[in-house]
Amino acid sequence: MDLNFWRYKKNTTHDHVTVYQMACCDGEVIEVLEFLPIDDILKKVATTFSDWIIHDGGKSFEKDGYGAF
Repeated sequence: MDLNFWRYKKNTTHDHVTVYQMACCDGEVIEVLEFLPIDDILKKVATTFSDWIIHDGGKSFEKDGYGAF
């Protein structure tokens, strides 16, 4: 499964298909999108899942009987 997240800047047209293709698939920077605070988000995930085994500097998590992400 591949989950993709983005946030539009205020007062911009929302075109999810184009954003997904250009930003997520092609890796292009799109002016209508905000920069997400990735490090802060990963820290919150690590705190929430602190009893899981954390790999790759907080980018991969696993727990016996619960799977991994």
